[in-house]
Amino acid sequence: MALGFIADLSRRFRPRVDALLEQRRVRQAAIDAGEMPDFLPETREIREGGWQVAEIPADLRDRRVEITGPTDRKMVINALNSGANVFMADFEDANSPTWDNVIAGQRNVADAYRRQLSLDTGESVVTGADALFTFDDHHVLIDTPPELRRRGYARAVVAASLLDARAEGAERSILFTPVENIPAQRAYEALGYRHIGDYRLFLLRG
Repeated sequence: MALGFIADLSRRFRPRVDALLEQRRVRQAAIDAGEMPDFLPETREIREGGWQVAEIPADLRDRRVEITGPTDRKMVINALNSGANVFMADFEDANSPTWDNVIAGQRNVADAYRRQLSLDTGESVVTGADALFTFDDHHVLIDTPPELRRRGYARAVVAASLLDARAEGAERSILFTPVENIPAQRAYEALGYRHIGDYRLFLLRG
């Protein structure tokens, strides 16, 4: 279910993400060529307007002692029990951005907000620092991009995996592919798999 949600997000927003990243590359090229950054003309009215920001929240008015640290559970608990006025939960510089770290960190901060951590959290305030979207990071393969299809990459990956499995003493390998994915079925059959089920389940001949 979680991976399905991620796949839906990717399919919905991937074109927009790619377009924004391309805009970044174009903008960087212009800066490299000597163009200086400036404010957008369409925001002049906002910049020159008579507005002002809201008052600082009461919990953040006293920041004489403020600490920053990673978001693993033990560090969050230690920070909240340190006596500091403010703890900035750092999802960027102090955090290795692995999938587990990012997801667990979000959960830990949520638990701290709900006062559900296992130790007394004291009176420290939790703020957050998250990474800006500055690069294209890959963790989960959702769909093979069109430009990478039919180049034999999938077959090479499966073949290498089979070699590793055999080296570890594996006798069988079972793969699943949807009925409509004919290219994948052919690739598996070329590696020695055979059809053994109604849902296009393939079993490697021993």
